[in-house]
Amino acid sequence: QDAVETMRQAFERRGKLMCDMLRDIPGVRCATPRGAFYAFPDFSQLLGAGRVAQTDGELGAFLLDKHDIAVVPGGEFGAPGHLRLSFATAEAEIEKGLTRLKKALL
Repeated sequence: QDAVETMRQAFERRGKLMCDMLRDIPGVRCATPRGAFYAFPDFSQLLGAGRVAQTDGELGAFLLDKHDIAVVPGGEFGAPGHLRLSFATAEAEIEKGLTRLKKALL
């Protein structure tokens, strides 16, 4: 059971890191995940007229095509304006990806 607890703690750290970095992006709201390995932040304030995308699907395509950031649009889960981002990777990769994400949106 020690290995299980070690993994749980690692995912908890990764989730906190991801949510903290997402909350640092103006206009993004992110609830703390409970029991998941992904965050589901709300990007709706960054969508619409004069923005890089009108919908979460367009934002996901923009991030992938222009910035090599893979996300899943929230509309696929009945939550338009949200994006699903996995933190099932190393902390360094989370930092790298979210730094690119912030730069892409600002």
